[in-house]
Amino acid sequence: IIEYVSENLDMTITIASRLSLRKKVQYTVLLGCLLTFAVFQFQEYNENRRLSWQTSFTDLGNNGKLNKKEAAEESRSSEPFEPFNNTNPYEEAWCPLATCNNSPVCAPCNKRYLFIIATGRSGSTTLLKMFNSLPNMNLSGENANDFYVASKLVANFNPGTAPLYDYPFHHNPIPQQSMACVMQRLQAYLDPPPTEVLQMLNKPGHPSLEEYESSMITGAKLVKLPEGDWDPSTAATFFKENFPCARFIVNYRSDVGAQLKSFHEAFKWKEASAHTVNDFTKFIEAFAGAMGPERSMLIDMEKWKADVSVLNKVVEWLGYEGCGFKNIVHMNHDGYEVDETPVESDGKCRLRR
Repeated sequence: IIEYVSENLDMTITIASRLSLRKKVQYTVLLGCLLTFAVFQFQEYNENRRLSWQTSFTDLGNNGKLNKKEAAEESRSSEPFEPFNNTNPYEEAWCPLATCNNSPVCAPCNKRYLFIIATGRSGSTTLLKMFNSLPNMNLSGENANDFYVASKLVANFNPGTAPLYDYPFHHNPIPQQSMACVMQRLQAYLDPPPTEVLQMLNKPGHPSLEEYESSMITGAKLVKLPEGDWDPSTAATFFKENFPCARFIVNYRSDVGAQLKSFHEAFKWKEASAHTVNDFTKFIEAFAGAMGPERSMLIDMEKWKADVSVLNKVVEWLGYEGCGFKNIVHMNHDGYEVDETPVESDGKCRLRR
């Protein structure tokens, strides 16, 4: 196009001079578009030549062989993609018993969780601070039993592989376990990454949101779980389904008299009785039993407040190595006082799993 215009410039000017103003504008615009297109095509041609030369040079330097990274990428790209699968990325570590029904809609086992299930006034806030001091850990405080409320949405929902053809309620087939990602986003909404992390996402040298979340263990402490209108087995089923790659520290207080006294003093809950506290304790103990020892560990505040090694066994159970707590902080002392004492640990603590 460029060669034609340059060789026939006189004729082009002559043609343009005989046109009306409107036609001149149209002719000029058309010519400009053609020239722009030609320039882009020329640039693309040069870029393709450059890439072809680089590839040839690389192949020559490697004696025609791809390096290991390139070979791995080529191998992965040649493998057939299965949109529905049961891959568990943490099968050898955090959640070996997880059920992972992956689909293009949701991969429920891609994130790890830790929940501290406890009764009120049993040292749960102290546990929250201490375990949040571990690397790769980001746990939030309690909420208003939001997961029980969310479970009602799941119970009101009827997912399945078959579409619903009753047109007032029509929908396409819903992949199994896809609601798990909805529940997991609820937890992410309740406790998003720190602002300084969000501000740096996707910038050079910093991870994406997905990379950051997969590197962390998130979760919360939950003391209102027994207050929902569900039994321990139903609660355990909800968490197995929607947080399949989760572990649970289940904490109670064997000194019911001291716990009841703390209820009365801190909450001014005069109606609370030993029966109320015992019911809450039985609920979380049954919850731990339904979860099993791979997913949950039951601990007694009266034991760990006197012996830090009890908590260090939990640290080891979680898969940490080279570290252990040296002290016990005391959060919510005399009601809601904050203990500013730093959590001390020894060694170079890291998550081996």
